[in-house]
Amino acid sequence: MPACEATQLAVLDQANIARACISLSLLPNKKSDKNLVPPLIVLDKHSESNAVPPVQLLEGCEYRYEFIELKDIKGVITTDHADVFQPDTNDGRSGRVRPELYTGTLPIRVFLDGKDFGSFSLEVRSRKLDYLKEYRWMVRDLAEQMSEIVMNRFAPAIQRFSIDDTKDAQTLYQRFAFLKSLIGSEEFQAALSEIVHHPHVAWIDFHEPVHPSKGLKAGSYVSRQLAKSGPRQEWKHGIISTIPQNIYRHITEVTVDTTPNRFVKFAIERWRDVVARIGELLAAQSQNPVIDRGVREVIEILDYLDAILAEGLFRELGTLDNFPADNQVLHKREGYRDVFRAYIQFDVAAKLSWDGGEDVYGAGKQDVATLYEYWVFMKLAQLISELCDTPFKFSDLIKVEEDALNVILKKGRRCVLKGIVERRGRMMDVELWFNRTFGNRAQGEGSWSRQMRPDYSLKISPSKDEVAHFEPVYVHFDAKYRIDRIEDVFRPGEEDSSEYEVTNSNSPAATAKRDDLLKMHAYRDAIHRSAGAYVLYPGTEVKVYREYHELLPGLGAFALRPTEDGEAAGKLPLERFIEDVLEHVASQITQHERGRYWVKEAYAEQDYFTSEIPAASFLKHPPADTQVLLGYVKNKKHWDWIEKNKLYNVRGYGKRGKIGLGSKELGSDIILLSCPSEKLVAIARIIGSPELHTKEEMEENNYPKPKGIYYCFNLEMIIDEYWCGFVSSELIEKVRSTLTPNKEPIVMSWLKLIRSIEVKNDV
Repeated sequence: MPACEATQLAVLDQANIARACISLSLLPNKKSDKNLVPPLIVLDKHSESNAVPPVQLLEGCEYRYEFIELKDIKGVITTDHADVFQPDTNDGRSGRVRPELYTGTLPIRVFLDGKDFGSFSLEVRSRKLDYLKEYRWMVRDLAEQMSEIVMNRFAPAIQRFSIDDTKDAQTLYQRFAFLKSLIGSEEFQAALSEIVHHPHVAWIDFHEPVHPSKGLKAGSYVSRQLAKSGPRQEWKHGIISTIPQNIYRHITEVTVDTTPNRFVKFAIERWRDVVARIGELLAAQSQNPVIDRGVREVIEILDYLDAILAEGLFRELGTLDNFPADNQVLHKREGYRDVFRAYIQFDVAAKLSWDGGEDVYGAGKQDVATLYEYWVFMKLAQLISELCDTPFKFSDLIKVEEDALNVILKKGRRCVLKGIVERRGRMMDVELWFNRTFGNRAQGEGSWSRQMRPDYSLKISPSKDEVAHFEPVYVHFDAKYRIDRIEDVFRPGEEDSSEYEVTNSNSPAATAKRDDLLKMHAYRDAIHRSAGAYVLYPGTEVKVYREYHELLPGLGAFALRPTEDGEAAGKLPLERFIEDVLEHVASQITQHERGRYWVKEAYAEQDYFTSEIPAASFLKHPPADTQVLLGYVKNKKHWDWIEKNKLYNVRGYGKRGKIGLGSKELGSDIILLSCPSEKLVAIARIIGSPELHTKEEMEENNYPKPKGIYYCFNLEMIIDEYWCGFVSSELIEKVRSTLTPNKEPIVMSWLKLIRSIEVKNDV
């Protein structure tokens, strides 16, 4: 895979005749660095699969192009990718190539004065050196998972594959990509190798005629033949007078011509026929880079299958008579069970139609970043489903149509999987959303600012019959394939913040990484009921930030990447985190649950109250949480007694105005004293707990005409000219009269008091 600074490739017409060349080169200040991913490379014939275009660019880089060898051809040259090929001349023959964040095969159509002139293909590589391997692994995992879903739902029927000639080349290529992933995987190749080198064998018994004159090994089988009736002949000088005319000896031989081996041969031949048919249909389409790529990949698979059928094992086998669905060798023996499972998956995958495949490899591209988004969803769904007591119903991802089974998983189209989990005695509904859009809503489940659409949203809410209700919680995840290190999103310290927020960087990749952290904050802060937002990326490190001391609210990043064996690397830390999230939400004693409850209570009232009155500096708590006792003062003597003793009394006896031990009046913070007869008002803070005084104690304290037991509040008088002047005894009594016809103590919040006074005062 040699790096270079300039290269050329031909522009071909539909007859594959070169009509011009295009020269691609690095910009003068963008030379290749041996320590980094080379920005421009040309594959040789043996370096990689010939299904990949040989000229390869690098995402996020910029190049110069020039159409050459046009001879006497005149006119304006354009392409169908004006966003990538940006000319700097009027005739369009030279300019800049900016692939931005596009990844995969990039087919280019060239036009001369608006008429089709030819085409060529480029490969835009990801900055990850192993992106092609990871791409194949993710396609394989998705094909296996989708096929497994269909097998579980439609297990009784084994459907036979048939090619639909009405399908376009893109649809055929999508289906072929699924099939290729099943039979082209290293696991499948290992299974075939095991079968070829250690095939299943059977022992065949047969009887071979032997002339009586030849020696035979004595045994019960020979003895029975000597004694049985039938045509016989004389045996001169023998121990018996006659012997049978024909004697047989029993022979046992080993053979590989068994049902399991015949099935393997049948499966390979069938796969070859199907792949060849797809190749014929692709070749019959109009020639373009998409078709050319598909044909090349078909040839690769056909060569591989032909090489297998050329093995000596398969040349010795007969024809399979019936489908061995119950053969135990195919179900249990190593190698054979893998081929049998691949065959069933092959039939199922051939029936699948995936709209989302267009995002991944439609139009010939290999969009590894988008594929990673789909792959992560399936891995995340499997992980969460395993933690549920009632797992997800994955068949909800498959839609049964008239002529196919359609996978509804598609970027931009929301879908949801639902399950039930029990933790700490609480039954909780668990929903995993794909691409759910949270619209602009002031309350409920939405965004209070702009529309948001995280890649995945995990919702945890109380089940229908759950008694211990709680406010639902959302945790969001975003898949970021292009992130290599956790520092790309979460810088370790403030000293790096200025470098991270640099504004003179024009790199699309750098800009995208800078925005990732902001998106996580936006999801968590803008979407109602959101408690966390986390990046999933194909790296190695895990980082979780907590806003307070509890698990939620928080931000962070988890590594999750495909592997050769199909087990996602990084699954365990992510699984532990989600289990901790379930435990956290189920716990009734967290500060997070308490905070969610009070947030809901605080914003439950729809009326928006504004007031131009100044703040009450003597309040220690917010007005809505400060309880005020409207204290009625009977006359001047009563007022003087209160001022002198710094006490206010309420009845603990009788029927009218009595306050019991559990009365909310005893928990007041502020007392607003009102003496209508003297038009006096005072504000006092309650100090300590109320004290119970008997009639005798009240007499000793010079209270005028005590009649029974009283609760007395210790007071600290508040001097505030504005509030003592703003709140008149007349207004207080108007408020009291709307709540009770008597002169009983009334308790309300300071906020409610202010609202009531402003209404009464028509402010």
